[in-house]
Amino acid sequence: MNNRNEETSSNAETNISTQSDENTSKDARRRYKIKSSEELEESTEGRPRNVKLSRANREFYDERKWPNNVVPIIIQEIPEYDTDAVRARLEEVNDILKAKTCVRLKEIRESERRKYKDYLVLDTSADYVTGRVGGRQVFGSLELYLGGQHIQHAAMMVMAMLGFYFELARHDRDKYVRVHLRHVRPDKLHHFEKIRSDGTLPFPYDYKSATHPAWQFWRKVGRTGISSDPDGSLMKSLGQNNQLLSKMDILKINSVYGTKCLQLGNQPKIRKGRREKISNSE
Repeated sequence: MNNRNEETSSNAETNISTQSDENTSKDARRRYKIKSSEELEESTEGRPRNVKLSRANREFYDERKWPNNVVPIIIQEIPEYDTDAVRARLEEVNDILKAKTCVRLKEIRESERRKYKDYLVLDTSADYVTGRVGGRQVFGSLELYLGGQHIQHAAMMVMAMLGFYFELARHDRDKYVRVHLRHVRPDKLHHFEKIRSDGTLPFPYDYKSATHPAWQFWRKVGRTGISSDPDGSLMKSLGQNNQLLSKMDILKINSVYGTKCLQLGNQPKIRKGRREKISNSE
């Protein structure tokens, strides 16, 4: 995770809470201008919408978003791995982006890199930085190359490329989940640290989000990394959303990157039974 503008948690582990969005206090909603699920459903029904962000939110994400809403990517060809499978996983998420947002991934060749000031290089490095940093930016995607993760894992990587941190990195996460920092792999601990409040967007906590890792993700062997509810049913659903991107994920993207292309109605449609390749054209 990028260490810019972050706050680390001072506690070894957070307090457990099973509160739903409906039980979130009205005072907290007013303070952080968090919209309820009902308000979001009402405001977005029938048309693509975004939510007005605070100045602090805009400044936080403006540092991380991609200019022109395009993420140029070089996918490293590594003989030991099935690179076509990596492309297919990203293409599935990219199809959703093209249909429901104004953002897209664009695969470029190494020979084309000089055309772009900023771009990502996907390889099997062990880690990545969230959002755009600038210049040639290595984005470690070992698990994406290895495969074997739930299909939503690719969407989690794409959300990180776009500049969105783990849902459980929200400054208010203690109300919704318990993160056992002692059980998280030391080399991945920074992904589970809290970000400042201006990095928390005004949406309810989203257990279905692509940015929410599975409960066992990057945990020490035999340990529980995340817990959320007494019977464990909600906990086991984390990171398992077959829709890849949740409704809140789409709203987050549209709120940060805008919806001008959707309002003009010129975004590409997804053809049933056929996936578009990651665009490599202007």
